[in-house]
Amino acid sequence: MTGFDVLNRRLRISATFDYKSGRYQLNGTERIRCESRLNCDGQLDPNAPLWKQARSVALRDHPARTQWGYFEPADAVRWRELAVTYELPEGVARAMGAARFTVTASGRNLHRWTKYSGIDPESGYNDAGLQTDFQTQPPGTYWMLRFNYSF
Repeated sequence: MTGFDVLNRRLRISATFDYKSGRYQLNGTERIRCESRLNCDGQLDPNAPLWKQARSVALRDHPARTQWGYFEPADAVRWRELAVTYELPEGVARAMGAARFTVTASGRNLHRWTKYSGIDPESGYNDAGLQTDFQTQPPGTYWMLRFNYSF
């Protein structure tokens, strides 16, 4: 986690980013939508990118009926955490019966950057050796407030 201090080291701001690469994932949710639900943009939207239209045609209309167009690179950068910690002045901490008192507000899973067109490249699971995201949910974004007392 990288960070920096300001206000005479009373305020610390830190962030964590991670990068994952080198694997492919089946965009199973979109594949099912195109194959049997007939409601994907590769079929319905004439302005959809050609690669989306092509994979839909290959899945539904080509004699091979291949799903290979739905295997996509699952590379991503994720803003994993942002934390802001403030140390209250000693007098305030003592008035609360503590030697030191800090408050931290933080958030997790704040943003992701990826070319993966599915729900989320981290939402996948392994099904008989095949990495897929069929009917899964991405990691949630959540916020925390933490109080630390030192006696």
